[in-house]
Amino acid sequence: MKLDIKPEKYEEFKEYMATKLTKETGKLYLPEDIFVECGKDALDRCHVSNLKHDGFKYIFGCVEYRDCQLKTLENLEYVDGNISFPWSKIEAIKSLKYVSGNVYLMNSKIEDLGCLKVIEGSCDLYDSIIKSLNNLEYIGKFLNLSNSQLRDFGNLKYLGGCLNAGDSAIKTLSKLEYVGGDLFLENSGVEDLGNLKYVGGKIFLNERQKKLFADKIFEDDGEYYFKNQYDAKIDSSFSI
Repeated sequence: MKLDIKPEKYEEFKEYMATKLTKETGKLYLPEDIFVECGKDALDRCHVSNLKHDGFKYIFGCVEYRDCQLKTLENLEYVDGNISFPWSKIEAIKSLKYVSGNVYLMNSKIEDLGCLKVIEGSCDLYDSIIKSLNNLEYIGKFLNLSNSQLRDFGNLKYLGGCLNAGDSAIKTLSKLEYVGGDLFLENSGVEDLGNLKYVGGKIFLNERQKKLFADKIFEDDGEYYFKNQYDAKIDSSFSI
């Protein structure tokens, strides 16, 4: 999070953002469409606001929907901060396209990510029932699929950090081209590296995978690495 707004300025900031968004998008935004809790205290990783309704379109702050009784999150479009759904009843996200922080979906009932296109932080799907990443193209940091039911990477092309696919249902990396950190596949059923062109760290494989991917990996002092295509053009930019 980049914002640091004092509480006494929250209402002024809401007015400013509502006007700015209305001009830029051509859609009407009101101050009450915007949630702000992003002063210095809110920047603390332990400070999370528990939202119980779907009344906001833009959120500036770290939030969770622990006690929300709705099954569908219809209105939310943008989160400048972290968002999580611990033990929430929400099953679907409809309009959310961008999150500047981390997305936590452990123990949630959400089955897909809807329109979400960009996560600048990490995405934790541990023990998640999500089946597809749908429109998601960019994750800036870590992706954890451990013990998840994910089967489809959707449009994901760029992952800035590590990928942990341990004990997940994923079989192919599909359109994923870039992994900035280590690639943990040894406890997964992955049998196809898809469009992968670059891995920034080590690659951890089981014996079957070492044979399947023999032409795409090499060993150095007992560690395995991906044969990176250094001349590949990988687009790390994104737009929403």
